[in-house]
Amino acid sequence: MKKMFLFLLIGALATAPWTPAVLADSASGTNPLVVVSLAGYDALKADLASVGKMVDVPELGASLEGMLKLFTKGEGLAGLDKSRPWGAAFFDDGHKKSGFVFLPVTELQKFYEVLKPFTGEPEALGDGMYKVQKDGKTTFVKQGAGWAFFASRAEDLANLPADPAKLLGDLPRQYAVALRLMASNATEKQREDLCTKLKAEAERDMRRRPFESDDEYAIRKQVAGEVLKVLTRLIDGMEEVTLGLALDAEGQKTYFDVSATGKEGSPIDQAAAALKDGPSRFSGFLLPEATLTGNWVGKLPPFKAELLEQILQTVKLQKIAEIEKKERNPERAEAAKKLLVQVIDLLERSVKSGRADGGLAVVLKPQSATILAGGCVANDGRIEEMLKTVYAAAKAEKPVVADWVKFDADQCRGVQLHTLSLPIPPEAKDREKMVSLIGETLEIVIGTDKESVYVAAGREPINTLKQVIEASASASTSSAPPIRFSLDLCRLAEFVAVEGKAHERPVARRMAEELKKSPEADHLLLTVQAIDRGVRYRLELEPGVQRLICRWALDRMLKGGHP
Repeated sequence: MKKMFLFLLIGALATAPWTPAVLADSASGTNPLVVVSLAGYDALKADLASVGKMVDVPELGASLEGMLKLFTKGEGLAGLDKSRPWGAAFFDDGHKKSGFVFLPVTELQKFYEVLKPFTGEPEALGDGMYKVQKDGKTTFVKQGAGWAFFASRAEDLANLPADPAKLLGDLPRQYAVALRLMASNATEKQREDLCTKLKAEAERDMRRRPFESDDEYAIRKQVAGEVLKVLTRLIDGMEEVTLGLALDAEGQKTYFDVSATGKEGSPIDQAAAALKDGPSRFSGFLLPEATLTGNWVGKLPPFKAELLEQILQTVKLQKIAEIEKKERNPERAEAAKKLLVQVIDLLERSVKSGRADGGLAVVLKPQSATILAGGCVANDGRIEEMLKTVYAAAKAEKPVVADWVKFDADQCRGVQLHTLSLPIPPEAKDREKMVSLIGETLEIVIGTDKESVYVAAGREPINTLKQVIEASASASTSSAPPIRFSLDLCRLAEFVAVEGKAHERPVARRMAEELKKSPEADHLLLTVQAIDRGVRYRLELEPGVQRLICRWALDRMLKGGHP
């Protein structure tokens, strides 16, 4: 635990030997390429207090001061302003690369008296500059107005900013720890070099795979080429990328954000414009008893619609050529091509509509598993026609198919429900496990109306799907966030405790017991929201999950492990 403490509070920032040689030159100005932010000592102490409250160790925050006094022989962090943030800034003007770390040190001599046992005796070089050598590594330190700057080269500490905290912007207020890439400060050559590396990586991945046909290889190459074009546009239009971790003690939330902003009209800006709250026709997928749920609503951004249209056209042309080459029976070839064209046309019509509305749910219980999904499509009777075409072809090949399929088996709110019952063959792998979860047959339900398609499979899928459709109809006018997913860790742990492998069950049982102490607060939540000319992905841990992780980490530390 002592080793970890020293690493966090001293080694990572104060001695700063890790400043990479590939980082930028601070003399290039005040436009960093990358900044790293830590909210500061007081914020760290508050976060530890919050963690202590979660794990019923209320003295955890206060113990930080005691540990500091123990390690520093009663001095604490003398000379350090505990209220201000810590940080690092790295610059690159395309010619020189380096950077510096900064701490809010008001009295450098007092601060170094505390650190001397860990960093060695500093050597004064004049003009407020010091050199520290420890374990064969050299760190240069310079005192500024209320700040101390650290770097691996003396020249990196020339032309320092008066207030380096301004480089961090709003990061210390938003996050306990964060990193921001200022892509807008990258040179054109740096962007070009990144695109070149992406292209080279894509070309390496484009090597012919074993057993891959000429047609499959051609499709994969063309699709990769289209995706690479979009990635190039993303890089060219990107302004900032931010990664941040926050502990919200008041709101009892812990969340990790990944956000990106772009120039006006860039793909990122287009994505932000398409992400708006609105009514969803599929919000019923947020089943209370589900282990995993998801719901999305909005519009397809133009760049994504263009990419999908290009991919669909590529697949259609290549697959038609493949059918003509391989299928010797003219009637079968024509039928296969007709079905392919119908499927692609349906997808193209759906993409051109620009609508992105759908949902999914996974319901896992001991001896029961059901998966459901649905979304908007430009149907207008086309799906039913395709299903019947496939059914006729399959029945001609295997008459028993007629016993498995039932069109219009049921209906719900105008949605026609068609069923397929597939017996699980005796030779199926893990048949016993499958039968215990879904029964002797795999039940599949496909639901359609003029604007939607639903699919469900597993244990009693038709009843669960009807529940989803009814709930969606009841909430069809309610506003929903653009994208949201929720994973119920307690339900997942309970499922694994019964259905998992032998070595997984004891751990899952302990997790479930701990999570049951926080009912309705045991989820991992993923949301996607628009920000100003950008998009933010947020992974949030509810209090029960926070408590579980904190308890595990604390137990590992107390036992001498590493969380």
